[in-house]
Amino acid sequence: MGRSRRAWPLLSSVAGLSLGLAMSCTEPRDEGSPFDDTGGTCPIGAETCPCTQGGFCDEGLECRSGLCVEGDPDDGPGPTTGADGGSTAADTTPGDASDDGIKLDVGANDIPLDTCEQDVDVVFTMDVSTTMTFFFDALLADMAEVDAALQSVGANPRYGLVVFVDDYEVVDMGVPFEDIASLQAEFQTWKTFTTSFAEPQIHGGTNTTFPENSLDALWHAAQDFQWRPAQTTLRLVIHATDDTMSEAPAVLDGIAVEHSYDETVTALQGQEVRVAAFAATVGGSIFFPTNVSAGWFGDWSGGQPAIPTATGGSVYLIDGITNGTLSLGDAIVETVQEVECTPYPEG
Repeated sequence: MGRSRRAWPLLSSVAGLSLGLAMSCTEPRDEGSPFDDTGGTCPIGAETCPCTQGGFCDEGLECRSGLCVEGDPDDGPGPTTGADGGSTAADTTPGDASDDGIKLDVGANDIPLDTCEQDVDVVFTMDVSTTMTFFFDALLADMAEVDAALQSVGANPRYGLVVFVDDYEVVDMGVPFEDIASLQAEFQTWKTFTTSFAEPQIHGGTNTTFPENSLDALWHAAQDFQWRPAQTTLRLVIHATDDTMSEAPAVLDGIAVEHSYDETVTALQGQEVRVAAFAATVGGSIFFPTNVSAGWFGDWSGGQPAIPTATGGSVYLIDGITNGTLSLGDAIVETVQEVECTPYPEG
C-alpha cells in the first residue's frame, strides 16, 4: 500500500477509452465508454460534464451541483460541492500534513503520487448454457490483452474459473491457474461445451429451463477460490449470464439450488469480493421473452440491492458483446481500475 499510482495502458481494441476516470458503474452500459447521464458523450471530470462520484474534476475545474465548471481563483481552496450535493474536502498537495489520507476518487489530471496498489485475483463465473458461445469467443479474443495490461502495471494477476448451468463446477477446486495459457485452454474446453445442441448439464442430464444457477456459482467462487489476503488484493468476480436466476429451495431440472440470494450476497461481502456482471435485461424463451434484469441491474424480487451494487462492483449489458459496441477486454480492465483500492461497501 502507498505505492505510486498505476500507469494504465489502453487496450488496442477500443482506442481512446478513458480508463483514467474513477467512477462506480452500477447501471447498464451499451458502449465501451464510462456511463453518464449524457449518454456517454461527455467525459467525466471535463468542463460542463459530470463530476466523479467523489466530487472531483479535471485540473482548474470545480464540482458545482454535480457538474465541472471553471473555478473562481478568488474563492481560494475551499470545499467543493460533490455530485451528491454534499461537501467534499478541498484537494491537498500529496504529503501535506493536512492530507487526510489516500484520495480514491480524483480527476484525470489530479492523480496524487501516494495512491495504493493491490494485487488482483479474478474469478470468472461463467454460464455455459448453449446461448453463451459468443461470450467465450470474446474471452478467448481478449484475455491475453487483459492479462498483459494487468501484468504491465504490476497487478500480479491470478485467475480462477467456476462454470454453471443448473449445476456448477469449481474448476480445479479453486486452485489458481498456473498461467494465462492454462486459463485460455480451459476457456476453449467450455466453449466447446456450449456448442452442443443437447443443452447438457455439467454433470449429466439436460438443461431444459431458462433460469440458471448463478447464485451457487457465485457463492462457491467466494468460498472456494484460494483468494490472497483482502488487505492487499482486489478480489473480483467476472460473472457472465444471459438469463435470470433461481434461489433455494428451487429445483431446476432435478437439481436443487443450494443457496438463497441473501446467503450468496453475504458470502461475497464476507470475503470482500466484488462482482462485475455481464448480464441481460431480456431473456428466457425466444417465444416468451421475459425481464431477467432483477439482481443485476435492479433490486432482487424481495427488494434486496442488485449484486453488483451490494458488492461495490459494476454491471454491463451483455448484448454489447454480441453487437460489438462493448469490448469485453476494455470493460474488465476498466472495472479493475475503477474499484482498485476503493473501500469495500459496508454490509
